[in-house]
Amino acid sequence: MQQGSEAAVQRDIESTPEATPMSFDIQFLPCGYSEATETIINPFTGEPQTARRHRPLSQVEVQAIRNLLTSVGAEGPDDHGCYTVEFPDGGGAEVFAREIAVGCLVVVRGLTADASRFLLDLGRAGAMVMVPIMEEAVAIVPTEAHRDQLPDDLPRRVVCGSPEELSDVLSGGLRAWERYRGQVAGEGPSRADDWPFPDPPDAEVIALGRILRGDSPLLLVAHDLDDGAWQFLDGEHVFEDDAVVVSLAGMAEFDPTVRDLADLPIGWYAWRGDVDKAWQRDAGEPTIDI
Repeated sequence: MQQGSEAAVQRDIESTPEATPMSFDIQFLPCGYSEATETIINPFTGEPQTARRHRPLSQVEVQAIRNLLTSVGAEGPDDHGCYTVEFPDGGGAEVFAREIAVGCLVVVRGLTADASRFLLDLGRAGAMVMVPIMEEAVAIVPTEAHRDQLPDDLPRRVVCGSPEELSDVLSGGLRAWERYRGQVAGEGPSRADDWPFPDPPDAEVIALGRILRGDSPLLLVAHDLDDGAWQFLDGEHVFEDDAVVVSLAGMAEFDPTVRDLADLPIGWYAWRGDVDKAWQRDAGEPTIDI
């Protein structure tokens, strides 16, 4: 890593709202099911399976979805039935809804608070279940009543009643969500016992997509002096498109050794020569070669 250049690049990333390219493809389907069955291809395994058919959305639900799209200033639909939404906090989404009554596909660009809120509102408006296309299969609904409508053969069903909960599922996985739920409900270990950071689990931090994909190791963690932000890096040059915004709980789930840095003071950084090495600490901006 070139001396002095890394911190300057990081500050540029933090000041750039567009540096939140974490994206998700989420299938929205009606929660209601009929007794009729059909053969479908499981999107997670690629295998055919028998499933009950969804009941189409009612006219009231379809209109509620259209009203929501209008309220967020969605543009469209285009020739492919796609609506484009840009959120004030820098996130965005494309909603593919040629036939709204049977559901839609949402491509989220930047998992911001506004984007998470929109996803929840969309699920509520249409009484729909969210099925993110991700390795850990999960069906997400906004209320307990919606979950009760789902058949048992769906992947694991969870209720996310707030944007923070939804963000934890999408960025940090089910275990991050379960920890968040336990803390809010007062179940299981307390925050002081279970969560070592002074920042909340849903605090937004900067990471690199290539690290989360497993293409590069996590070797550098900086606790920024200016605003106390956390940055999880690999010690190599950082391009703007590499940066993603995730939750702190998500990073702690991704690499549990991150918890060892919970007491890293603001204005300090930690580094290691390899993922199996112990973290080393120093004050100031990261200026050492890894």
